[in-house]
Amino acid sequence: MLTNEQLVADYAHPDAIMVPHYCCDITPLLENIAGCIASRCGVILLSQEPSFSQAFIQTQQHPQHFTIITANLDTPWIRDRSPIAIQGESAIRWCNPAVEDMDRPLDDKLFGKITKNRLTPSPLNYLAQGNLVGAWDGLAFSTSAMLTKNQLSRPQLDAYKMPLGINHWIIFSGFANEITAYADVHIRILKPNLIAVAWNLSVKADQASMQRLINKIEKRLPQTKIIKIPIRSRGKHYASLVNWIQIGEHLLIPRFNLTQQQDIVQTKRLLVQQGFSCEFIYSPTLDMAGSLHCLTASIFTSK
Repeated sequence: MLTNEQLVADYAHPDAIMVPHYCCDITPLLENIAGCIASRCGVILLSQEPSFSQAFIQTQQHPQHFTIITANLDTPWIRDRSPIAIQGESAIRWCNPAVEDMDRPLDDKLFGKITKNRLTPSPLNYLAQGNLVGAWDGLAFSTSAMLTKNQLSRPQLDAYKMPLGINHWIIFSGFANEITAYADVHIRILKPNLIAVAWNLSVKADQASMQRLINKIEKRLPQTKIIKIPIRSRGKHYASLVNWIQIGEHLLIPRFNLTQQQDIVQTKRLLVQQGFSCEFIYSPTLDMAGSLHCLTASIFTSK
């Protein structure tokens, strides 16, 4: 049975994108991300020092596109604690995600403190935003961590689809050595019937895992085009280019120390062929198990 609500799709144009902004090891990256976003979308700076953030805004080409919200943070990795947007018949509903205790008390309480919107509780004990990639028509993708961390069987998980606006949930096995087990490191939805998967040139077993996912997609959605974005890994360090930020038909794509020139060329060619423009941002986060998408939060509001 189809729900009256639908999980907002991965490719939906956000009303704004939130970016942490404070003095830390990756402040230059955060400022680079914010500056690139501001030419195409509103930016909410999540700031511990408003004067510091205001000084940055005055250096930007589009200062009018910035807003500051003051809050204290443990880390800049805000994606997993940001609200999950679910579109109803007339309004967006925000669902509060659920993550493990990582000894990050400020981060855990962040969105409950800064939002005036009511957050509906997660129906699951584990519901990391990065491990829920929404497609079209209520289709969603998650790695098998959604099962193991909730201690649920595959049929049992289906009982939680409706509260999340999901009509069909595709669960897949992620890369064996990738430590987050987040779907947004493996797969992204570019538009209806167009999906990008991370194709790891460093590990053949990872390619086999992705091929099994591709087979699942092709069986259920035979009209869908799937493009393989080249990525590299070294041990548990995954340089996944698909951890990008999408703003309409423009993609902000991370570039890592492991990323090779031919990977950039091939990625750009594949995406431009599908009507997208690309902007690559150097991401010195290989040791941190995340990149551009993980460092930001897409904000969707009811019109």
